[in-house]
Amino acid sequence: MYNTARIVPARGLGQYLVFTLTFQVRTLSPTSPHCGPTGGAANACPECDVCGEVKLGEAKMKYAIVEDGGKQFRAVEGDTIEVDYFASEIGEEIDLERVLLVVDGDQVTVGTPLVTGAKVQAVVAAQVKGPKVIVFRYRPKKRIRVKTGHRQKYTRLQIQTISLNGSEE
Repeated sequence: MYNTARIVPARGLGQYLVFTLTFQVRTLSPTSPHCGPTGGAANACPECDVCGEVKLGEAKMKYAIVEDGGKQFRAVEGDTIEVDYFASEIGEEIDLERVLLVVDGDQVTVGTPLVTGAKVQAVVAAQVKGPKVIVFRYRPKKRIRVKTGHRQKYTRLQIQTISLNGSEE
């Protein structure tokens, strides 16, 4: 068992705070029965208490970079993105075909400039407004004050599927 202390000055108090970290170091035998003949990190498993490593599983993330309205968005299956407003009904299905990049786990497909055959299917979730922007024009000593406001409209899209080469992977 090892103890280490780190002394950090506390702001405005004129005192010092002491943080104590405690950790334990174990040595592994080369033939651990639970982790296999090699032991350690090579064959670590989620239930292993001997090697100290926990394998949480490999999360294969699938996402695409799409272009809409001159802007690029990261589209992840199941997430939502807010693109520039376009007139459509809530629940309407939309296909985004300007796909610049598709990542599926370890497989990365980069377009030149677009990925041929790639398509992102989305559903219109809502028509929303962005934050209010206030524009105040002012000319000193001239009695000119013009106050205007603006709220940009956006369309929120729920990403359903990301397909490469016309078929869902």
